[in-house]
Amino acid sequence: MDQATTTPRPRLRDHIREKLPEIFVEAFSVALAVVLALAVDNWRDERTLNRQAAALRQAVAAEMRSNLEELRRVLPKIDANLADAERAVKSEDEREQASRLVVTSAVLTAAAWQTTQTSNNAVERLPAAWRIEVAKAYELQELYQRQQQSAMDALVEFTTRREGSPSEEDLIKTLFYQVRMQKAGNLELTGAYLELLELEPEPPSR
Repeated sequence: MDQATTTPRPRLRDHIREKLPEIFVEAFSVALAVVLALAVDNWRDERTLNRQAAALRQAVAAEMRSNLEELRRVLPKIDANLADAERAVKSEDEREQASRLVVTSAVLTAAAWQTTQTSNNAVERLPAAWRIEVAKAYELQELYQRQQQSAMDALVEFTTRREGSPSEEDLIKTLFYQVRMQKAGNLELTGAYLELLELEPEPPSR
C-alpha cells in the first residue's frame, strides 16, 4: 500500500486547536487597539468640552463685568434725577425743572449667557450651583431693564402731559417712585454681579 495513502491527514479541528493561541492573541490585540482608540477619542472630547465650558464661563464673566461698569456709569445720573424728582414732589416751584430730567438707561447685554444656554454638552461641565446663581442674576437684569423702561415711560408721560391726563402732582410722584425703583434695582443687580464675580479670576492682562 502506498505510504501517502496510509498517512492520516491532519483534521481541521486539530489545525484550529493549534492556531487558537495565535487567534486569541490577534483578537485581543485588535480589541485592545479599538478600546485604546475609543479611550483617546473620549479623552479628547472631554478636553474639548472642558475647554469650551471654561471659555463660556469666561465669556459670561466678561459680560457681567461689562454690565457692572454700565450700571456704575448711570448710577450718578439716577441719583441726580432722584434728587430732582424728590424736590419737585415737595415743591411746586421745582416741577418745571423736573421737566428737564433725562432718565439714563444702562445698556445691558445677555448674549454670552444666551449662548451658554444653547451649548448643551459644554454647559453641563459647569457647576450646577454656578449656573443657578448666574440665571438668577440675569433674571434680575431683566427685571431691572423693565424698571428702566417704567422710569422712562413715567418721564415721557410727565413731560408730554396733556389735558385729561393725571394731575401734574400725581405724575411727578409717579416719576419719583419709578426713578427710586430704578436706583434700587441698579444697586441690587450690582450686588448680584459683584457676588458672582468674586468667584471668578480676573481676565489676563493684554
